Amino acid sequence: MRAGNILIAIGLAVYLTVSALAGESPLTSVWRALDRELSKGNMPVVVFNIDGTILDNRTRSIAIIKDFASTYKDSEISDSIVTISPEEIDYYVVETFNKCGIRNLFFLEAALRYWAENFFSNNYLLMDRPVQGSSEFARRLYNKGAFIVYVSGRSKEKMLEGTIASLKKCGFPIGEDRTMLAMLPDNDTIVVFKKRTYENISRLGKVVAAFENEPQEVNEMKRIWGDAFVFLVKQPHFTAEPIDTSITKIESFDTE
Repeated sequence: MRAGNILIAIGLAVYLTVSALAGESPLTSVWRALDRELSKGNMPVVVFNIDGTILDNRTRSIAIIKDFASTYKDSEISDSIVTISPEEIDYYVVETFNKCGIRNLFFLEAALRYWAENFFSNNYLLMDRPVQGSSEFARRLYNKGAFIVYVSGRSKEKMLEGTIASLKKCGFPIGEDRTMLAMLPDNDTIVVFKKRTYENISRLGKVVAAFENEPQEVNEMKRIWGDAFVFLVKQPHFTAEPIDTSITKIESFDTE
């Protein structure tokens, strides 16, 4: 990291620490950065990942699993699944079955196939629920003048329609002026897609804040948008990479 970026990171960390000691929500910094860029005549941009950041997809997983279990002719397995709550769903669904004591290989193979076919499609996307305060926060930013960008590794070909419908249902600004939804084309790799998308986002205006639930991704966002406020949303995630010290962890988007 260059010396200038190190100083910026230290400054942001100190600012957020002082704000926390003063009893302010760390998200207050985003409003101030937004006002600052608007006063300069710049377009402030706020970037949101979708799954595990602004939308909790565990309700989708549990709906798929329970629908499959209801058709399976084994009452013991069905009974062990019907009581599962969304909060008990693991990042890897097979771990959820293990916790339920399900060892039937025929069931596991069929259930995981059914889950994958439906999870990575439009079929159950309306079951996703907003992470606490996320839709209200995004809408307030938009109403104040921010350009809202959603970035997702979801398949554009298989999940675009359901994603738009889900975001609208939950109250997020989408399909309006100053909004953008970037999803992974089937003929692209996630690395190439993210690199190209982040470059395009940087051309929209001044990125003032970015939100993700994957440690690896928040570090990349911080590397690209060094003077932006970058937040790690504490939801289930895949990577276990240590995060940059200037990145703030939040559990919800409540600003009170």
